[in-house]
Amino acid sequence: MKSLRVFAFLILIAFSFGSFQLSAAPKTLDEINAEQKKKEEEKKAAEEAKKAEEVKKKEEAAKKAAEEKQKAKEEAAKKKAAGTPNPAVYQQTPAQETAKTYSLVEDVIGIPKPFVMTQIDNAALMNADQKAVELFEATTKKESAKNVMKNPSEVIKLWSQLAEITTNNPFVEIAKARFYEWHSVVALLNKHQENIDKISKLIPTNAIPAEQKVSLVSQHLDEFGVMFGTDEILNITKKSDVAAKIVKNEAFRAKIKEIQIARCNQNSGKDCFMSAKFFAANEEEKITYFTKACELKYQAGCNEVKKIEADAEAEKARIAAEEKAKKEQELKNELNQAGRKKRLIIATSTFVPGVVLTILGGVSLAGMKKAKKDRDRYFDSYNQSSDYDEMNYFRKKTQDADKKRKTYMGLGFAGIGAGVALIATGITFYCIEFEEEKEVKKKYNLSFGASPIDGTLQFAINW
Repeated sequence: MKSLRVFAFLILIAFSFGSFQLSAAPKTLDEINAEQKKKEEEKKAAEEAKKAEEVKKKEEAAKKAAEEKQKAKEEAAKKKAAGTPNPAVYQQTPAQETAKTYSLVEDVIGIPKPFVMTQIDNAALMNADQKAVELFEATTKKESAKNVMKNPSEVIKLWSQLAEITTNNPFVEIAKARFYEWHSVVALLNKHQENIDKISKLIPTNAIPAEQKVSLVSQHLDEFGVMFGTDEILNITKKSDVAAKIVKNEAFRAKIKEIQIARCNQNSGKDCFMSAKFFAANEEEKITYFTKACELKYQAGCNEVKKIEADAEAEKARIAAEEKAKKEQELKNELNQAGRKKRLIIATSTFVPGVVLTILGGVSLAGMKKAKKDRDRYFDSYNQSSDYDEMNYFRKKTQDADKKRKTYMGLGFAGIGAGVALIATGITFYCIEFEEEKEVKKKYNLSFGASPIDGTLQFAINW
């Protein structure tokens, strides 16, 4: 029995192991090959990506090297074109190249590049030749002069002299760099002047079509407009047969606008003024350009700013006056609706008759005084009468005068009394406002009865 149990147990173990082997059967050859192929493809893709990255880096490096080479080539060409000799042989430079004077219409912008003082070693500066220091001071002062562009020969000569001092001169490299820079400036000045001279001769030529002339001046402005401005070209063309076509040519106008705005952005006050005058897109932009022109000490710009400010103040005052008049009319209408008009009518209709009655009362009292004098005079005559008829006559006169006196006295006091009463009533109605009026004034923030409509001081009574 025990052997049977052991045998059954072994059979169970074998069955379980067989099931496990069946469920975890080994991979087939095709599956293994597929996995291997997938791994190889992934590896190949990674290698290709790496190679592509390396190729890209090489291409970028080659491109950068080519650009640097081209830049160096252009710089060399520019120096060659500028005719920049060695500073040490400045005296051998043709006199007409460096001693030429230029009649520039507008301020030149963008050339030469601004002088920037580089850091110099303290020890070299302490051991500097005094002549080099003095010459450096004189040269930089000359370079910053206002009209240096009209005759650059002097500053070129000074930089050359400074470059020739080779012993204890910490400024020698600066001098060489500025010497070359100024020779480039001379080359540009010469080229610009040559262009202007040629255009001046071509513009009056009738055989050349107007469109071609527009093209010529546009090309010149593309090259020199920002540096030298637009006035020279406009002066040349304004008296020619193409003046009207140039002014109406949209592309040309756009070019002038572009140049003047560019010069304004480089701190040309005149061009800021012209941009505001002719090319501002709106009022806000116009004010911005005029303001900048004023900040750059261009007086015409300041005048325009003052005018704009004055116009703005006048417009502000006009709007305020209109608003005030509107509110006063609204106040007047509401006060009238609240009873003001009725109250003033009552005040006027009582005050004016009161004044009239008071005046009439005064006249009556004056008549009373006269009647009293007549009565007294008749009474004296009565007392001095010598016969009955005379006494009877003056007695009657005395009685009539006394009656008249009494009548005038009654009318006088009655008129004055009634007049004063009516005047008091008028003043009362004039000064004391209805509650509805007070509410309206509270609404308009009026604290007492000084009417902005009548312009008459009213004394409000606080009830």
